[in-house]
This record gives sequence, C-alpha cells and structure tokens, in this order.
Amino acid sequence: DALQVAQDYASLDKPGQRVVKVVIADQKTRVKEEKKQKRSKKYEETEFTGEETGRVIPLYYTPPAAGYASPVFGEDFEYIEVGGDVPAHADFAVTIDGDSMEPYIMNGSTVYVNRDPLQNADVGIFFFDGDMLCKQYYRDEWGNVWLLSLNRARADADKFIEEDSGLTLVCYGRVILPHPLRLA
Repeated sequence: DALQVAQDYASLDKPGQRVVKVVIADQKTRVKEEKKQKRSKKYEETEFTGEETGRVIPLYYTPPAAGYASPVFGEDFEYIEVGGDVPAHADFAVTIDGDSMEPYIMNGSTVYVNRDPLQNADVGIFFFDGDMLCKQYYRDEWGNVWLLSLNRARADADKFIEEDSGLTLVCYGRVILPHPLRLA
C-alpha cells in the first residue's frame, strides 16, 4: 500500500502533491491529538480509580545492594505489566538485596523508582565504586555526599564521597516510598 501511495504521489503535479502534503499533515495532527487525549483519559481514570491496565515498566534482575556489593545495571531486565498498586510515576522496578534499608525496605522486596531529582533524605538507586546500591541520600553544603543505611545496625554499609574525591557516583532514580523519611 505504501509503495502504491508513493507511486501515486509521484505521478501528481505540484498542486496535487501540495494537497496530499496538507492532508497528511492534517491527519498526523489528528492522530497525535487522539493519542494525547487517550493518554490523558487513561491517566485521569488511573488517578481516580487506582486501576491501570496495559502499562509496563522494566524490572531489573541485577539487584542494588542494601549493604552488599552487586554488579552494575546491564541489559538484564524484563518488562512487567503493572496495575493500580504501582505508583503511576514509577519508571522502573528493582529487587533489593540486603538488609541495610530495613525495616523500610526489606531484603528481597521490589521497589519502584522514578527519575525525580533527589532531595536530602530521599532514598535512591546509585552506582558507586563499581556497585549498585540502594541508600538514603544526603549532600552537605560543601558538596560531600553520604549514602546512608536506614538500618543503623548496618552503618558499616554507609558510603561517604568527598566532593573532590574524583570518584564516580551516578543516581539512577528516587525510590518511591509511601511517606518521607527522616535522615538516618
């Protein structure tokens, strides 16, 4: 069909080709608006009913450690379908390995993460010094960063990164928790 349309278009004179271009532009706008309205309607329904169908997010197999070293995020994920029990603004999910974030995040639990900017006391998923970590974030006024365990019995798993250390720290996202936490 596309080949025939292209051949028909090529056989038209300039005014005919302009009309086709106008029709195509108009139809592209219509389709784009319809998709936007469907997304908006689906979002509104989700917000009011708490139900959502057909939404998928990646679930990463390589767990961020909550106290133990883990390998780096790779292409090791699967898409999972999520429903209304998953926050609408979740971008991906990870399974936690370790107990340093208990009792707020249990060993083996799945957390949902978005890409919102971190604020002090937020929990995030980080890559630091070759490891993936789930930790509470704190940055002081001098630019030093602490990645803290919520389970203070596991303070040995805390990480401190001096502002001028030259070490690489990457934040993959903010863990979505039901309520804000105090700094550990």
